[in-house]
Amino acid sequence: TAENIVQWFAQEQSKHMIERLREAGVNFESKRVMEDTRFAGMTFVLTGALSKFTRDEATDKIELFGGKVSGSVSKKTSFVVVGENAGSKERKARELGIPVLGICYGSQLMAYRCGGQVKTAPVSEYGHVEMKVSKPSSKLWKNIPEESICWMSHTDYISKPAPGFEIVAHTGVCPVAAAQNVEKKLYCVQFHP
Repeated sequence: TAENIVQWFAQEQSKHMIERLREAGVNFESKRVMEDTRFAGMTFVLTGALSKFTRDEATDKIELFGGKVSGSVSKKTSFVVVGENAGSKERKARELGIPVLGICYGSQLMAYRCGGQVKTAPVSEYGHVEMKVSKPSSKLWKNIPEESICWMSHTDYISKPAPGFEIVAHTGVCPVAAAQNVEKKLYCVQFHP
């Protein structure tokens, strides 16, 4: 069992054996084999507090799929991922015309800043929720079925998208599970990818 493995590694004799093996040149590090390169050639900037991942976890996921994470926005930036309390990086990305993705609270913030409405949902959604994609041709849905299960965690939601945004997905409770303004390269998802 997992408990036995943890106990084995905690024993002094096991620690000593592992150290001797390292000294003998045994490498205990594993390398991830990248099979999915969907982000190859893309550079991401993370801004604000991400609700589902730490910055390090998000960076690991992006790099796992072949992407690169940068600390600053430039014309070479492919996407800016916006979380809660996003700062100047979001504004700079919009000024440069770089696609911006708002996730969860970041989607609500984007909608509000662009003139949409955010209200308290009649029913909070938490956990796995069935989402229906209303615009399968959206860049958000590459290889995503039109009916998918997503992870929701919200009490507030976008009740009315901002001018220029179109709704591209919804749930039974959330009228704007995802929206986009293709012209301004602004995308938002209420759920946690």
